[in-house]
Amino acid sequence: MMMDDKMGSVEFKVAVLVLSVLVLQTSANKCNQLSELCVPVRFCPHIQDAIESGAVYRNDTLYEHVWSRTCHGPGQEPRVCCSLENTSMGKRCLTATQQPLEGRCVAPEQCTPIKRYLQQRSRRNAAYDRELMENVCYHSDDEGKDFYCCPDVYVSEPQKQETPKKSEERTLRVKNAFPPCHDPNGAPGLCVPVRHCDHIHAAFLDSRITRDSKLADFVHASRCKSDASHGNSICCAKPSSKTDVFIRNRKAAKLGLSRCGKIPFTNRILQGSEAGLGQNPWMANLLYRKRNAIVSLCSGSLVHTRYVLTAAHCIQGSTKPIAVRLGEYDTDSNPDCDESGCAAPTRDYGIDKFIPNENFNGRDADFDIALVRLLQDAILSDGEIYPICLPLTENLLLLKPTKLTVTGWGMTEHQKPSNVLLEADLNIVRRTSFCESEATCCVRGKHAEGHCRGDSGGPMQAAVPVEKGYRYVLFAVISGGSGVCSVEMKQPGVGVMVGYHMNWILDQMDV
Repeated sequence: MMMDDKMGSVEFKVAVLVLSVLVLQTSANKCNQLSELCVPVRFCPHIQDAIESGAVYRNDTLYEHVWSRTCHGPGQEPRVCCSLENTSMGKRCLTATQQPLEGRCVAPEQCTPIKRYLQQRSRRNAAYDRELMENVCYHSDDEGKDFYCCPDVYVSEPQKQETPKKSEERTLRVKNAFPPCHDPNGAPGLCVPVRHCDHIHAAFLDSRITRDSKLADFVHASRCKSDASHGNSICCAKPSSKTDVFIRNRKAAKLGLSRCGKIPFTNRILQGSEAGLGQNPWMANLLYRKRNAIVSLCSGSLVHTRYVLTAAHCIQGSTKPIAVRLGEYDTDSNPDCDESGCAAPTRDYGIDKFIPNENFNGRDADFDIALVRLLQDAILSDGEIYPICLPLTENLLLLKPTKLTVTGWGMTEHQKPSNVLLEADLNIVRRTSFCESEATCCVRGKHAEGHCRGDSGGPMQAAVPVEKGYRYVLFAVISGGSGVCSVEMKQPGVGVMVGYHMNWILDQMDV
């Protein structure tokens, strides 16, 4: 192992030995198995290959395995627990010095003394060069360089990005638009529409509220100020259980959250740009026949193998959808491909039944929500066709993320529909006359992004904590938006809150 030429060889080795022991005492292996090492993903070939090939998105077992292997270590590069037999770099090694020291197999720029020595081209030493070669622990043909066994104390981690799990947690940190409050008993809660407070709403549904005077008084005392002009909000205490509890509708637990809303392993880029291939596998394209041509006028979200959730105005009137297309990304190509490969061809499904909310009047967004029942179950495939989660638990029902992501093929600012699926982050904004009801939400992008004609029925979604990880949940359905798409338009977009209609949705589904 080489050292700065200002330090004598003896002093260098003694200093490294002492410091190395100290590091070994204070740094514990972050992996459960002694035969594993927490290394950057790029040092674990079988996991890196699974990610780069896309296999991790197509196989449930592999997806869960990769996530279960994430670990924490120095620096911010994504790391996984990798078997010492599998990892070619980054694993433990012994230096080829007179008194061997424990270290790591790293690139020269990650070993401080080696990096300094190699930078001093005019002061190279033949003896040091020989010792350096004896410490080569790996050679990368792709990068054309040697890797060296470096004492732990001198290893510097590249500052690239956080571990996958930490990066996702930071990026996906969720703020709630429902304001905090305290109920009559002093319990912390959130000021929400009655329909979003499951235990209170259940009391209304089964008429207990009319038979129990104490409960009625409690609910009356729980009222709080709504941001809607004709709102009926109450302070709903947060669930006391540490484990998330499904709402009382018997179909909620049956539908479940185990196979929905999976998040791609790598971070998404969200700022009003093209969505990545396979990042929104729940997107449904509603197909219509118009002037002897098949066109898409609305979108929807696959929420079950047999059901697509969309806007009621998309299935009413003289022109109704004739089919639902799943697995779509670029309407100009089939199959869709990117640099990592091609997806399976799209699949078209016939329609068995339209189920619009019976209270939709054709104008107001309050009840502009509907289900489309497919003629047959959709064939699911990770990263291609996969349902999004619904807010089926008490905690999810009490959540209205301040930032929602919309996706669709609607009109762009150039007044033309997009052939490629687009997405944008939109923020919950102050209510206007377009979305006065508590059954709706108003949204607008930071830089005036919004949803436009053609996006109707599509999802307003967010990645939130579900069970032991993060999943995408459908919080609202796109209802209204600007007929003319321009960043100059100040009219907000309108979404219909899925949680507000959660019981109605479940009641219509045959699950």
